[in-house]
Amino acid sequence: FWVIRYLKEHFYLPSAADVQAGGASAVYGSLPQLGYIPHVLFAMFSPDSQLVTVCRFGSIAMGALMVFAAYKIGKILFANNALLALALPLSVIVHPQLVFIHAYSNNDSTSSALASLIIWLSLETVQSGIRFKRLLAIGALSGWLAITKYSGLAVLPAAGICIIASCFLQEASIAHALMSIGAAALLAALISLPWFWHNNQIYPGDFLGTKTMYKSWATTFNRK
Repeated sequence: FWVIRYLKEHFYLPSAADVQAGGASAVYGSLPQLGYIPHVLFAMFSPDSQLVTVCRFGSIAMGALMVFAAYKIGKILFANNALLALALPLSVIVHPQLVFIHAYSNNDSTSSALASLIIWLSLETVQSGIRFKRLLAIGALSGWLAITKYSGLAVLPAAGICIIASCFLQEASIAHALMSIGAAALLAALISLPWFWHNNQIYPGDFLGTKTMYKSWATTFNRK
C-alpha cells in the first residue's frame, strides 16, 4: 500500500531515501513497483479516505484478466470437451489462494495475470505457429512481468519451450523464427532493463533490490 500511495502522489519511483524514511510500511519499496500499476490507476480516482478499498479493484481487474486467459487456455487444451474447457476458468474463480490475492492490493495479482496471458499466447503459438505480432505481445508481457514480481519469471522457460516446439512442429523457417524471437526478446529487454539500471543507480550493487529489502526487514524488525 505504501508503494501504491507513493506512486499515486508523486508519479515517479521512490528513491532510496524515500524507502528508508518510509519505515516498516516501505520494506518492499526497493523491489519492482510496476506490478502496482493497475492499483494506482484505480487509486487516481479515489479520495484518500477510500484509498485502501478502491485500490483493491486493481487486483480484482487482474483477477478478471486471469479468468479470461484461463478461459482461452481451456478452449485450447480441451477443445473437444466443453465441460473441461469451462472447468479451468471456473476453478480459477473459486480457488481459495487466488480468491485471497485478488481481494487485497498486491503485485501477485498482476504477476499471475501476466503469466496467464503469456501461457495462453504460448499455447496459441504451439497450435498455430510463429506469428510476429503474437511474439511481440509475449515479449511485452514478459518485460512487464520482469518488473512486477520475480517469482512470475518461472513461467518464461515454459514459454520459451513452447516457442521452440512451435518452430519444429510448424516447420518455421530459421530466419523467420530467429527474427520473431529476437524482436520479442529485444522488446522485453527495452521494457525491463531501464528499471534494473535505475535500481542499480540508487542501490549500488543491488539491481534487483532484494539485498536492500532484506536489510530493511532486519533493521525494521530487529532481525539478523
